[in-house]
Parts: sequence; C-alpha cells; structure tokens
Amino acid sequence: MSLWKRYALKHPELKVKLKKARMNVSPEDYVKKGFITAVMSAVTVWLVVFFAMINKPGGNTFWKCLGISLGFGILAYIFMFWISMRSVDVKIRERAREIDREILFAGRFLIVKLSSGRPLINTLMDASRSYGVGAKFFREIMRDIELGSSVERALDRAMEYSPSDKFKKVLFQINNALRIGIDVTRFLTATLEEISHEQIEEIKRYGKKLNSVILFYLLFGIVIPSLGVSLIAILGTFTGLEVNKTFFIVLLLFVIITQSAFMIAFRAIRPQVNV
Repeated sequence: MSLWKRYALKHPELKVKLKKARMNVSPEDYVKKGFITAVMSAVTVWLVVFFAMINKPGGNTFWKCLGISLGFGILAYIFMFWISMRSVDVKIRERAREIDREILFAGRFLIVKLSSGRPLINTLMDASRSYGVGAKFFREIMRDIELGSSVERALDRAMEYSPSDKFKKVLFQINNALRIGIDVTRFLTATLEEISHEQIEEIKRYGKKLNSVILFYLLFGIVIPSLGVSLIAILGTFTGLEVNKTFFIVLLLFVIITQSAFMIAFRAIRPQVNV
C-alpha cells in the first residue's frame, strides 16, 4: 500500500473536505500530489543549501554541509506537505465566503418566487439560472436532481457538503418544509432575518478589530519608519554614525513587507456580508 493511500485512510475526513471544496480529485490523488510537491521542494532546498555551503570559504566539510542541508530539506518537506494538505481548507473557506456574501439575496429571491406561487422545483431551477455567485450553488443542486436524485436527497447532499453554515440553514428550512408539506416562506423569512442580524454583528465586530489594526498600522507602517529615519539621521550627525545605501534598502524592504502584511490583514478580517 502506498504512503499517500495510507495517509488518506488515516484521514477519512479528507474525502468530505474535498467534496465541500468541489475539488474533483480522489483523496489518494490529492495526497499524492501534495507528497510530490513536498519532495520536489525538499530536494530543491537541499541542493541549494548544500552547494551554497560547500562553495563558501570557511572550512566547511562535506559531511557538515550534507547534514545541515539535509536538515533544511526535511524542514522544507514538512512545511510544504503541511501547506499542501491545508490547501483544501483554504478552498472551503473561499467557497463559504462566496456563499455568505450572496446568501441574503439568494434567500430573498427564493421567497419572492415561492410567494408568487411557483413550485419548489421551479423555484430552485429559476435560482440556478439567476445572476450572482449564489446561482452556481443552486446549479449544483439542480445537477444532482437532473442526474436522478430526488429533491430531498439533493438538498440533503447540498447540506452535507455545504461549506457555509448559513447556507445550510436556508437549505434545512426548504428541505424541512418539503418533507412536512408546510409553507416554507414564513420559516425561510425568519431564517434570513436571523442571518441578517448575524451579519450586522459581524460588521460591528469588524469595526472593533479595524480600530486595533489601524492603530498598529499607523505605528509600524508610518510612525516608526518616518521617525526612525529622522532620529537615525540626527544621531548620525552627532555621533558620526555612517548611514549608507544598504540601510535605506533594508528600510525600504521593511516598509514594503509591513505594508503588504497589513493589506493582507485588512482583507482577511473583512466580513463577506451584503445586508
């Protein structure tokens, strides 16, 4: 039995995650791809570190260079394999954010169609043909129905493999009304109001987080670089400290890395809501 097949058997949740991410690949192939990527990265790091050390003057022996480079290679393998196995989680979060951003509009579209007297199956079909990100998720449900699944089974599968808890709530109300035979519009409206309140709370929490992040941004992204250059220039004048070109290059790299890090942070904490 191959290593990647053993890993897939020890992690049965990987199969569910791949379906949630809509990645059309088997767990064995997914692990195999991550294993190959990690091995190639490890070999590359090992060779680069080995030749950099062996050609560096200073009396490094062959075995010392080999041992240190192998250590770096092993660390690179562990890191890259961990990154490869977490890529499915990133894909799931991206799909969840897409659904959450459009969930209210999609739900209100369903309510309008159902309130006008359209049957449920026709409403789902209309939703799959509408515009926006939410349409493709209803399109996946309709694809299961067209392939022979019943409406209840298609909704069950959509709930099971949905990356968004909010979308699960909407599908649960639809499926529950379909099984019991009650009017879904009233319960679906209450669910959408609950989701709307949750998104408003997310916006409030985002405002509190944003104040803290902006404070750190002003400190590390603006104040420290600008005042730091001024203080070092003044101290250099009195103490004779030489401020050369290398210092400004390092400072520029620090500012670029800091600005990029804060841009990523601002994007990461922003809630994907459309109330």
